[in-house]
Amino acid sequence: MCIVTWCDNKSHPSGSGYCRRHYDQIRKYGKVLNERNAHNKNQIEFHDDVADLILRNNDGNVVAKALIDIEDIRLVSKYKWSLKDNGYVRTVIKGKTVYLHRLLTAAKSGDEIDHINLNKLDNRKKNLRFCTHEQNCWNRFSVNHGVSKLKRNLRKPFIATITVRGKSIWLGYYATLHEATVARAKAEEKYHKEFRCNVSMPML
Repeated sequence: MCIVTWCDNKSHPSGSGYCRRHYDQIRKYGKVLNERNAHNKNQIEFHDDVADLILRNNDGNVVAKALIDIEDIRLVSKYKWSLKDNGYVRTVIKGKTVYLHRLLTAAKSGDEIDHINLNKLDNRKKNLRFCTHEQNCWNRFSVNHGVSKLKRNLRKPFIATITVRGKSIWLGYYATLHEATVARAKAEEKYHKEFRCNVSMPML
């Protein structure tokens, strides 16, 4: 194989380890031209027990890095990966779109996979878990989720609610946004348990 890391061509017998194309570039330009694009194999950067899967756009520019476990490199490196508009890492296998988190968990049709820390690029198996659709919806970041303000109630204008199994549960009226948000957080801990969203929400 050519010694250029992103090239899959066979090395030329007299090319000093380079394929014919890159050997000719060195002879003509004195260097290997940057030909990286979205169709080249992904680079992988190693870091102890994890690795970064480098994702590029059609111009060959790095747009993101997906975090994976070292033990998954052999499986992941079989395919060409890219970043989809929805933020997920995807490839195409036998003409069908396959997401990285689903490949790594061997998810079947109908299975849902939750990114625990909400980072779609963090595909370490400790950050992935099977869940129901409802549980997946619980672990979503939303500013003041489940809290709203009523103009007609001046003394306690904030209300908090939570939805469990399709039913809305009333949590009460509150004088401040902070009080309503705390009530909502306690309810999430009670009803959503380990699937509650643990990402800090800024107070508006």
